[in-house]
Amino acid sequence: MNNNEKYIHANTRTSHKRLESMVLYALHYRLRNVLIHSQFPVLVPGADAVYYLDAYLPALKLAIEIDEPHHDRQVERDAEREDNVKEILGCEFRRIKCDQSIYVQVDQLVDHVNKRVAEEKIESWVHQPVRSHFKSGDYSQRHIDELELNGIPDLVDALAAELSSEGNDVSPGGVGGIPNPGNGELGFLVRRCGMTFAFYARKTGRVNVRVMDIHASVPDCVKNRLVKRQPKNRPRPRFYALPDNANGYKDAETAKTKYYEFIALAESSANAQ
Repeated sequence: MNNNEKYIHANTRTSHKRLESMVLYALHYRLRNVLIHSQFPVLVPGADAVYYLDAYLPALKLAIEIDEPHHDRQVERDAEREDNVKEILGCEFRRIKCDQSIYVQVDQLVDHVNKRVAEEKIESWVHQPVRSHFKSGDYSQRHIDELELNGIPDLVDALAAELSSEGNDVSPGGVGGIPNPGNGELGFLVRRCGMTFAFYARKTGRVNVRVMDIHASVPDCVKNRLVKRQPKNRPRPRFYALPDNANGYKDAETAKTKYYEFIALAESSANAQ
């Protein structure tokens, strides 16, 4: 697989609905040079809520929803949600109606995307994995072999690219020895809402999210939701866990969900100040 295909393989998620999967696979096949996020999270300002779009093309600010049969029973709710998403993202919105020919609609959508790409001179998407972490000499060959055998570099690179495209300030490196190359931990830092988060994984593929730094401007009601970890004989904890106090999450999607739940809380609290 080339790097784009590896990224698509690692990051294509659906809600396990067959028609939704059918549309997404068709779009990925027809639009291989355009980045398509699936189950894209949209934070709702002022509310402890996250919307998940079936697909989102960040280069075009284009949201796509696949209306399976059950959507006929929630037309008003879908319209309200669509209006909210348009306002939050400033995006165009397209729907695929599953009671009509799906592939005809996919063809129309692909033509629309290609036209916009040409008119707006949008460059082709090329995923470029960052592997410089292994060139630093901080990782033993054993850890490198274990991480690569289990696909962790691809997982970490794809997660970093996703978070960056969703408006997070993502950078390589660590804080206070986290992530720790000596323990075979591979990850990156995210700065948002006055806090620095460390995302990292070991060979098992479980994804950890730690809060490493908290700016003084972060409200106490946000700080107090975090869980102090490894405080012994230190003037302050080594790091903080998210409110659920989990030691790690089973996959990148779960880690992202928990991270965005906390970000929604932090942003709504900041807006209330």
